[in-house]
Amino acid sequence: MALLSIPTKSSGDQHTATEMNEVVQAIVALQEIPGFGNYDDDVASDLTITSTPSKLTINSLGSQTNEAYLPYEIRGTSSLWDSATNKITPINIGDEYNLRVDFTISAKTGSPSEIDFTVDIGGQSTITIPILKRTIPITKTAPFSFNVGFPIYALDTFKANGGQLFFNVNSGTVTVTARDIYISRISNGQR
Repeated sequence: MALLSIPTKSSGDQHTATEMNEVVQAIVALQEIPGFGNYDDDVASDLTITSTPSKLTINSLGSQTNEAYLPYEIRGTSSLWDSATNKITPINIGDEYNLRVDFTISAKTGSPSEIDFTVDIGGQSTITIPILKRTIPITKTAPFSFNVGFPIYALDTFKANGGQLFFNVNSGTVTVTARDIYISRISNGQR
């Protein structure tokens, strides 16, 4: 099934304004198609989370990384996750996204009972402009897997700086192994 059908004319014939408008509308519809990316770390190194916020790193080298279904307008040219800087990279101002972060806590020391999760759009190496914070109980015995999901939207500062994810525990340390982030654009702020 073709997504875009352009009317053909014989040599010398002109397309009507209606036909050209149909082509434009088809192109706009393609840009509005939502999409997603999943970014998986190959776990070349574990993360140790302490009471000081640490940035979540995902190198996108894991076998579950998938960019085949990104929003059409960036497919093949860009990503929703920058694995070099470990940032969410929104496409447009006004876009809305659903995010889910999955990881495994393989070890705990010092009896941590909760982990704080923060999304920051300040673009610095520490939390400067937090836009979301969740506290999650981690009372299970390691190893165990869990995830945190949430909707988010991008305005000027988020678009300019990207979004970084920070974690810290209330006491002791946790070791984080398998980790990935799923990012789905649910609306296009430019439409």
